[in-house]
This record gives sequence, C-alpha cells and structure tokens, in this order.
Amino acid sequence: MSTSQRQVAQFSPSLAATNDHNRTLLEAAVEFAQWVNQHAPGATVMLCGGLAFTQYGSQRTTKDVDLCMDLRNAVRHDNQTRRVDVNALKSMASTDSRLIVGPKIFWKHSTTGTYVQVDFIDANLFYAPFDYRRMVDSSIAIPSLNLPTLLVGKIRTALQRNQSDTSERSHKHINDFTDFEFAVQQCVIRQIPLTMSHLGHLGTTIEDQVNMISDFTKLRLSYLQANLDMNALGWIPAWTQPLTRPIHCGRSGFYLMGSKLLQTSETWIL
Repeated sequence: MSTSQRQVAQFSPSLAATNDHNRTLLEAAVEFAQWVNQHAPGATVMLCGGLAFTQYGSQRTTKDVDLCMDLRNAVRHDNQTRRVDVNALKSMASTDSRLIVGPKIFWKHSTTGTYVQVDFIDANLFYAPFDYRRMVDSSIAIPSLNLPTLLVGKIRTALQRNQSDTSERSHKHINDFTDFEFAVQQCVIRQIPLTMSHLGHLGTTIEDQVNMISDFTKLRLSYLQANLDMNALGWIPAWTQPLTRPIHCGRSGFYLMGSKLLQTSETWIL
C-alpha cells in the first residue's frame, strides 16, 4: 500500500461513502502535495473545491483536484534563497515525468497510472488575508478549507465564472449551488460559526458583503426559475422552499436560505 493510500485509508470511517473515483483523486492529491512539499519546502497545501466537500460527507463526484497553497514561506528545494510562487511551481512541474504541464496540469496517480487534473491557486491571492488557523480543518484525511471558508468561496467563485461555453458554465454553477447548500446545511448541523473573518472575503464592508450575497442569490434563483438542469441532475437537494427565500440583511444579521446569521461580537452564527 502506498503512502497516499495509507493516509486516506486511516480515515476510512469518515470516507466510507467515498467512491473509487474520488478515492483515487484524494490519493493523487496526497501525492501531489508531497511533491510540492519536496520541491518547495515551507509550502502549505490544502484541498478546496468539490473534492474538499467529499471529506465532509458530500456525495457529489468531481473530475479534478482543486488545491490552494500558502506559499508565503515556500522556497526552492535546490536554492533556498529563492522564493516560490505558483508560476515557479508550474515551471518545476514541467521537468517532472509524473506531470503533464500545458494549459492544464495532470498528475500521474502512482497506483492506477491515471492522469488526474490538478488545479491550484495561491491562497493569499484568493483569500485576503489568509489565516490557516481560522480557515483550515486539519483534523480530516487531507487538510482542507473548512466549511465556512468553502461556503463563502462558493459565493465568490459562482459570481466570477466566465467560461465561454454556456453549457460548461451552467454545469459548474449547478455544482456551485449544490456545494453551497451542502456547506450551509453542514454548518447548521455541526453548529460551526461563520465569523466576520470569513465574510470579510466577500468584501471589506458590510454593504459590499450584502451586495455580493444578494448577487449570488439572484444568480441562484435565476437557475431555479429557468428550471435549468443541463445534465439531468435530479439529486440536487433543496431546490424548494428554502431556495426561494431571498438573502437579505435585517437589523440583527443576515438571513440565509431561511436560516439566520446572528451577530455575536465578531461571530455570525448560522
């Protein structure tokens, strides 16, 4: 059994429902993270995107591995006076036979030989400021952005999608909405607070945050009202009453899908 298989297998109770495809992706994520740590000591690698949701119990299948990296302390393994950014990582990847580097990057899964698409971003460019302690769950199989961070990330991602292929963009939006709803439900069930540091990634002011949430709500409702289901995804949950309620800001906090975000000091409780 490979190192990546052992790392994923040791969390088998929490990943019992993970299908073989997603398990292969998780193992590939572990292998690629090990490659990053070897070539860029000081880098911190975390799961984000659809695969991160599977570690919290989501049954949605994804096609690739989405990672975010904190590269503030990363240096080159062969020259520790040189800092590493995303472009430097791509350059190093282009010289490794286990990777295919082009417009997209693929990692060769060690056990199956399957090439898995790997997308990665600099966490400090997407989230400002990036705070590992508040934004990452390191208690699961592979360190991942925690549920509140994934939630606000889905709001931003959905609004920033600009794929020219409308079918592809629609499919990704549906996944965004599904992941968002799953994150909300899990935050409520697990009683995980959504703090002001999370909401701060939607804007620097309350007005900016409300505007972004409102724009996301309108986008999501437009899909519901148009009965848009490009891939006959009948398993999408919560397309009923909670989804039709607009998100708005009241005197005591935001109202999100019928659940109230109450402000207590710096914490908004779902």
